[in-house]
Amino acid sequence: MLHQPETLLKESATNDLSVNLHEHNFPVIKIDFEGTILYANKAALKIIQDWGCSASRKLPVHLLKGHPELLDKNAFAETELSSGNQVVKFNVIAFREAGYTGLYGYEMKMIPA
Repeated sequence: MLHQPETLLKESATNDLSVNLHEHNFPVIKIDFEGTILYANKAALKIIQDWGCSASRKLPVHLLKGHPELLDKNAFAETELSSGNQVVKFNVIAFREAGYTGLYGYEMKMIPA
């Protein structure tokens, strides 16, 4: 079962999701079907920096190969991605007609030292 923060569900009803997602406390990343980052909210910036990325750049090959669901045009899955000293759980949802996959973070755990 996919998890989605309750606030995302409420915000989606406003049809102003892109503005609300930018201020959201959980990371939100949109990538095209080749792995290029189209959008990252404030909460996602540190994560993509840890991956050596920035907006308009492609996700690292090791990340794409290790998580093929990120490029799946029919994705509707959950995955865990590491960033620095934490693991972030994401819902991975493809929006085929819009040409992107959304990664919606909903849980972050610190990796014990």
